[in-house]
Amino acid sequence: MSPRFLSHAEVDTVIRLAPLIAIDLIIRNARDEVLITPQASMMPSWSGVFEHFYDNNRSGNGGYGTHYVVLGYEFRWASAAEPRPDDQHSELRWWPVAELLTSDRVHENAKAYFRPRATRGGRQ
Repeated sequence: MSPRFLSHAEVDTVIRLAPLIAIDLIIRNARDEVLITPQASMMPSWSGVFEHFYDNNRSGNGGYGTHYVVLGYEFRWASAAEPRPDDQHSELRWWPVAELLTSDRVHENAKAYFRPRATRGGRQ
């Protein structure tokens, strides 16, 4: 039996009624810089659970936003090779944490991974 995918209307109902679960990868190099895209042998390290709130949704429907429950994992980039952009990530850059925290090019939800636990989270 092949899987049945949700219709666009069904996905919109899920977004309106329930949080979406996501996994974010935090990738650091040997200089402790973080790989960020304007669109974020490796050993995984648990970073925690985060919540991201957006006032909008994928369909542009009024009256509800999008709520993500995100499982954060951190990886060390052990390779000497630099990551290359692809179809989903046209720009990649290593950022010092202090610089990304003050940049208007980095989304507030991405900044939350690098703030003290008491100040994480927020609405966008």
